Amino acid sequence: MNLSQQEIEEIMKAIEPKIKKSLYQTGKENREDLEQELREAVLRKLRDNKLEEVPGFFEMVERGSGR
Repeated sequence: MNLSQQEIEEIMKAIEPKIKKSLYQTGKENREDLEQELREAVLRKLRDNKLEEVPGFFEMVERGSGR
C-alpha cells in the first residue's frame, strides 16, 4: 500500500517535534545538515513504504560524521 501525499505530510508533521528535539544531541554546526538528512531519509522510506528500515538518530549521526 502506497501512502498518499497527504498521509506523508501528516507523518512528517507528527515527527517534526522529535526531529527538533533529537537535534539538540549534536553540535550546533551540524544540526541543519543532520535535520535535512533525517527528513530526506524518512521521506525516501515513506515513499518506498519501507518504514522498518528507517535509520535511527545515532545511525544518521554516524553517517554524517564519516565514521
